Amino acid sequence: MDKKIAIAFLFLLFFATYLRWTDPNVLVGADSYYHYRKSDEIVRNEIADTDHLRNPPEGIGYRKNFYHYFTAYTYKFIPFISLEKYMIYLPLVFSLLSVLVAYKIGRIFSTYTGIFAGFFVATTPMLVERTHKGFADTDSLVLLFILLLIYLYTKFFATKNILYLVFLGLTLFFFQTFWSGYWLFVYVFLGSLFFYAICESRKNITSLIYFLIPSVIYILPATLYRSSTLLFLLRLYRHNLNPVEIQKTIDVSQTVGELLPVRTSMLLPALGAVLPLGLAGLCLLLYLTYKWREFAPFSMMMALLLVLSVITLQGGYRFLFLFAIPLLLLSVICLGVVFQNFWKIQYKVGGIMVIIIILSFCMFHATIYEKRSMPYPDDDWREALSWIDENLEENAVIVAWWDHGYWIEALGKRAAYVDNGHRPDLKIMRYAEMLTSTDTAMLHELGLENCYILLSERELFNFEMISYFVEERLEYMVRFPRKTESYHDFSTFYDEHLIFENDGTITIGSEDNFIPFNGYVYSPKEYRVVYADEPLPSRIFVVKPELAESIFTEMYIYDAENLPDITLIKEFKKVKLFKVLTECEDNE
Repeated sequence: MDKKIAIAFLFLLFFATYLRWTDPNVLVGADSYYHYRKSDEIVRNEIADTDHLRNPPEGIGYRKNFYHYFTAYTYKFIPFISLEKYMIYLPLVFSLLSVLVAYKIGRIFSTYTGIFAGFFVATTPMLVERTHKGFADTDSLVLLFILLLIYLYTKFFATKNILYLVFLGLTLFFFQTFWSGYWLFVYVFLGSLFFYAICESRKNITSLIYFLIPSVIYILPATLYRSSTLLFLLRLYRHNLNPVEIQKTIDVSQTVGELLPVRTSMLLPALGAVLPLGLAGLCLLLYLTYKWREFAPFSMMMALLLVLSVITLQGGYRFLFLFAIPLLLLSVICLGVVFQNFWKIQYKVGGIMVIIIILSFCMFHATIYEKRSMPYPDDDWREALSWIDENLEENAVIVAWWDHGYWIEALGKRAAYVDNGHRPDLKIMRYAEMLTSTDTAMLHELGLENCYILLSERELFNFEMISYFVEERLEYMVRFPRKTESYHDFSTFYDEHLIFENDGTITIGSEDNFIPFNGYVYSPKEYRVVYADEPLPSRIFVVKPELAESIFTEMYIYDAENLPDITLIKEFKKVKLFKVLTECEDNE
């Protein structure tokens, strides 16, 4: 690697880190906390085959995960920081390794294509979104393994060294041990080798070893790891070729942002320059394959990779992550061919301008996700979960919205009624019915000895999403008022006028045409109703009549004062913890 290439590569590593550096110095998202908890249990030698913090009281079987063991055992070498701090930076490490492997893939063709490959891995918006600092889900490791498989496959055909096929088989096995969507890539790489071996066997029967060696190397440990592996892979249309199973009874994707259906308008912001360049690269690859037969194995693999990644898009927005990988490799081919041809015909200035324009376009779209925020447990949440860990019974079960499940299990160390990975339709609908009902009987029907309910502002602002599961659109209107010239009324940032009556009712109107609103304003301590001689609150809740006496309103607005079998245990600003009292506790 000469000096100029080394400088360019170091710039790629710096830029990849810069784009992925987010402000919160905590783990973000939900799944990050599941992986954190399981890794922590391994560090403390408390890992068990049955996870009793999920689906209480039966629990859920735990399948050994390479990611958790890798994290736990590598962490033991640096015990001077917390495990959470360590995991915050792991996605960056995997991302930088991915840039290196992408460079090595492109380097098989030429030095410049290597730089382009590393650049696209560093800057493609969807890859940045799923591999930034703190997002310790499996995505950054998935990216690294896919690129490693592509490198081993491509390097074998460039050198015909059987050792690369051995490592390819082993890599497929390790891929299986940490991500459920691994099986797509068994089809891609073993399938490509199978078709190539069959074509070549007409000339030389020994070509079949190109398929047999990685297949045996993969299948033997994979079968020991999970006996049903082979049968599983033969069911080609499992989950319509989605890499994860999506519940079908109710459309959960309507309330899970990363599973939203992919729309055309999402493609360019998420994929950036690799979308148009990738399509051009596909045409160039077909042409190169037509002209030179040695491109056939690579073309076969890329075709399978592209087709299967397109099919996964039916699983939702998050699978644009997989679709970006073949596109960026095809983009590399496009730029590599254009760059070399410009150089050959001495159009150096024109070539440089084309590259600058393309890379600037890519960088522009990459910055869209530079500061992309994800939910994380803030100070209020951490205080609440720490208190739960230190004070609640060991068999306590926390009933809460599923978005908080992994946080409760990881930081509160108590069982969650539902969590991000275990959210059966029946439980979700029951939860929604409980909050919208005026009868607390459903809470007692859960049959939990120590049952607690955790509510936060997130449920307040997303109540319409919760009500989706009772097939009724219900929401809490939240207004941010400001004083107007009139002494007796106020306006909101929506330019609505608010007039408060002494009985607590409210009139909302636009300009001078006041339109009565069929609702009420409730007065929690932080957000009480404003009268003319009182200070203005920061927020005002406007509640629809059908929610006026709902369990959620009674708990979150009135602190369960009117519910004899539910009591407020502790309040942590925007997070409130309640206990469902048993008959004995009621008598006390």
